[in-house]
Amino acid sequence: MKKVLTDEIINKLNEQEYIVLGVSGGVDSVVLLDMFMKDYRITNSRLVVAHVNHGIREESEIEYDYLKKFCSDNDLYFESVKLNTKENPELLGNSEKFARDLR
Repeated sequence: MKKVLTDEIINKLNEQEYIVLGVSGGVDSVVLLDMFMKDYRITNSRLVVAHVNHGIREESEIEYDYLKKFCSDNDLYFESVKLNTKENPELLGNSEKFARDLR
């Protein structure tokens, strides 16, 4: 796999106390998380996985559970918030806008 981040960027990231990486639980974001953990030598103890569970799709709970376990198994910080989209069903006609507004 081609290296995407330069050594200069990696060095700057490693100078940070915490690095917060937004992870949806989908394939792309989990691959990005894996790259940060392994390919870019970023210290796991400072990597914070941030996840927003929109609760719109059935897979939302599966992705949340997977990420929570993955982070626990890999000694990563895991921060998650669950948005209750069911409280405002009239707004779900444009679910992407609604989810953005809730975030």
